[in-house]
Amino acid sequence: MEKDYIEEEIATKKICFNKACKQMILLNEKMHLLMERYCRAERAGHRSLRYNLRIRIAIVDALRRVYFEYASVKKEEADTMLELLNNREKAEQMEGTMMEIDMHES
Repeated sequence: MEKDYIEEEIATKKICFNKACKQMILLNEKMHLLMERYCRAERAGHRSLRYNLRIRIAIVDALRRVYFEYASVKKEEADTMLELLNNREKAEQMEGTMMEIDMHES
């Protein structure tokens, strides 16, 4: 039962990680477009537009960092739970092996 719960949690965390990665890709594309617009505004000398674009770039960059941190946390949690699951399986295998050895010695 607990093994199923851990596997389900790992799957959920991987889904969250993948969704965060997709959002970061979209934000990277948005950042690229904003930077292109900013460069055009800079060449054309549109100071007020540049200011607005700088604000938007800062917001997208901050969002991208938040998603990166979230994805990192979910990846770490999934890895930790996977390691826990693997350690439990190894312990169960060792316990079974020890019981077989005890039975043969008796």
